[in-house]
Amino acid sequence: MRLRLFALANLFVAAVFTCWALFQHNDPDPMLWMILYGLAALACVLFHLRRLPPEAAAGFAVMVALWGLWLAWKVIAEKQYFFDEEGREMMGSFVIALWMSVLWRRGKKLGMK
Repeated sequence: MRLRLFALANLFVAAVFTCWALFQHNDPDPMLWMILYGLAALACVLFHLRRLPPEAAAGFAVMVALWGLWLAWKVIAEKQYFFDEEGREMMGSFVIALWMSVLWRRGKKLGMK
């Protein structure tokens, strides 16, 4: 039951990342975020199919978290917080990093390779 619930949650998050990728067309830097959200959605689907090595999810999480920390430094230094584009991008990168960390941990727990 718990496994099915996680699978449903993962597919839901994949759908959310896909929607977020599609909504980036009016962003000042749409390609970067379409690619990041698209890769996150693809990672969710590959995890569901048991084709995503946990290390790949961990690597993606680290990469996106570092990007988010760089954005956080800019946001805090410029005191923009969440009302500016970079603040929203910071939060988006942390959401991706968080879910990729969940996939990494879940994959290790399931013994995926």
